[in-house]
Amino acid sequence: MRTVSLKNGETVTIRRWEEQDIPKLYQLMDEVGKEGQVMLGAKLPFGMEQLYQQYFYNVSGNHLTLVAVKPNGNVCGWIRCDRSMVPWMGHNATIWMGIDPAHRGQGIGQNLIREAFQWAAEQGIERVELGVRGSNKPALALYQKMGFHEEGRKLRAIKSEQGYDDDIWMGVFLDKNGQPKRLKQAVKTKKRSLKSKVSRI
Repeated sequence: MRTVSLKNGETVTIRRWEEQDIPKLYQLMDEVGKEGQVMLGAKLPFGMEQLYQQYFYNVSGNHLTLVAVKPNGNVCGWIRCDRSMVPWMGHNATIWMGIDPAHRGQGIGQNLIREAFQWAAEQGIERVELGVRGSNKPALALYQKMGFHEEGRKLRAIKSEQGYDDDIWMGVFLDKNGQPKRLKQAVKTKKRSLKSKVSRI
């Protein structure tokens, strides 16, 4: 748990979510989703009951949900980090987050991501990825500032009442202290033999 000062002089506490946060967190997710910028969509693909299930049954080493809470108890931001359950991809995690529109640009997103990076490093996670809409310029700028780099773009993969949008995937590698780092080169592709043995009858 950590209390941080925002650019506007207010303070928020960054901490793990608690059971009493769930109704307000769900309301914030719903509000942010209706904006059409976050990957949640205009209608949440899950109900509040599912959030309660996630809270009670998540394995702490594989999942993290942090909330930014104001002194009055209102949730004004969240970040979720999920470790891949694929055995050979367990060093990867995916994050998704959202900030209350009235509190954007105050440093909440940066603080949430830093805390998520720290947790990821403690779990032995080496790489974090996320998806973001191509039209969400403020989010793109934030992620780039935090060390993420574009790794792929699905053209017109998103379709809504506002039209088409690109689905951009970004990733960042972390050192053991949870700090972003750049790889010098990609993994070299090994040549495979195309020869096949044909048995004669």
